[in-house]
Amino acid sequence: MTLPVPKLDDLTWADMMAAITRRIPAESDGTWTLHAPADPGVTLLELFAYLLEQRLYWLDQAPDELVVAILKLLGLEPPRPARAAATVLSLRTAEETPTVVPAGTVLARDPAAAIRF
Repeated sequence: MTLPVPKLDDLTWADMMAAITRRIPAESDGTWTLHAPADPGVTLLELFAYLLEQRLYWLDQAPDELVVAILKLLGLEPPRPARAAATVLSLRTAEETPTVVPAGTVLARDPAAAIRF
């Protein structure tokens, strides 16, 4: 089981635009009266909100090099690359004579979880 990935900032573009739009009258001393999307000022604010949203997205991403560096600082080994699992399967019968198991034989501990070889 892995730990949940923390979200450092959940601010969205719509949240930013709502906050910015609320601040326009106070910051402009009432001189900015058109708050429609056709206004070039609002278009610029939408652009900046979009760019900030992209930065916040990348804030939540941790590159592999950073993860490895943090694990080393904690004294832990970095994760090894994935590799295929292997096992040795030994079948014994009540008889001492060798038995050939045909290919495609289903071996299962539970009939619902059949494993084909």
